[in-house]
Amino acid sequence: AELDKKLQAATLEQVNAAWQRKIKLSDLAVFIAVDEAKMRAAGK
Repeated sequence: AELDKKLQAATLEQVNAAWQRKIKLSDLAVFIAVDEAKMRAAGK
């Protein structure tokens, strides 16, 4: 549950940063997928 909260928080931060930098949503999706994989790997 804590990991999910961290993931949601990180995703929100990434979305806000993406809008500020005008990053393409497709690129943002890749960043989120990579970060999510890193967090899951660190959690294990």
